[in-house]
Amino acid sequence: MGSNPTVSAKNTIKEIADERSKGLRKIDETCKDNRKCQKRDDQKARFLREEISHDYPDPAEEDQGKIMSIIVAGDIHGNFAFLNQVLNSHKKITMVLQCGDFGWWPRAHGKIFASGLNDFIKFDNYSLKNKDVKIFWCPGNHEDWEELIKLESENKWEIMPNVFYMPKGSTMDLPDGRKVLFMGGGLSIDAKDRIPRSGAFGWFWEETITQKDIEELPDEKIDIVISHTAPNEFVIPDYHAEYGHDPSRDALSYVLEKYKPPRWYFGHMHQFCKGIYNECKWIGLSSVGGFPGRWWVPLE
Repeated sequence: MGSNPTVSAKNTIKEIADERSKGLRKIDETCKDNRKCQKRDDQKARFLREEISHDYPDPAEEDQGKIMSIIVAGDIHGNFAFLNQVLNSHKKITMVLQCGDFGWWPRAHGKIFASGLNDFIKFDNYSLKNKDVKIFWCPGNHEDWEELIKLESENKWEIMPNVFYMPKGSTMDLPDGRKVLFMGGGLSIDAKDRIPRSGAFGWFWEETITQKDIEELPDEKIDIVISHTAPNEFVIPDYHAEYGHDPSRDALSYVLEKYKPPRWYFGHMHQFCKGIYNECKWIGLSSVGGFPGRWWVPLE
């Protein structure tokens, strides 16, 4: 395959990340006393809000005038309030395609977890308010894979009303006739910090794409791929070598060669970027929770 990838991002992700890091370090330097921890955390939160809102347009403003019946969303990590807000603000949305790290942790539902300094929250895994909007999501590396395997063994795909789990290699037809392949999974760079096989945000070896997944791919024309991570051919700005080798990216390179899809969307990297590889137009989506760039876009 020839390789002439092009990448575009607002300024560059590295420049924006460097500026943010400088700002956060400056706050740390002025808040060394432990008694000022709460003040420091408040200043960081305010700095991030101001920095992000300045560098990136509000999606609601950027998409004014566009007809958005279907959107594609990046990592949500169970923070469904962000998606609820988008659906409430854009009444014409009828469908969401989600790129993994959806945040499926049913065994953690109702449990209390620390959140910041002297703050605790009860985790609600069923707080989506999507009503008639259909949501189709593929798995990421931050899901309860034991629960996902249980869903697959029971052929149970609708986990909440109008919310459908799409396992690796599954497909669906859009109203306009285009066929979507879901190919979730990816390597965790934070595996060492998570408890193996814990239902409360643990790590699971099943998270990556396997040879078996590749062998079971459908033999049909694919127009759009929804994945968690990206093929090796997609040049990701500021993608660090220390993240290690992810076999899922190799597997997705095979998917790219096999189907040559016109469109591809992914998440995982927590940054917004886009480009073209050969005839495939791709978009990498950011994550909810203050990460740089857009975490959702209208489907093209």
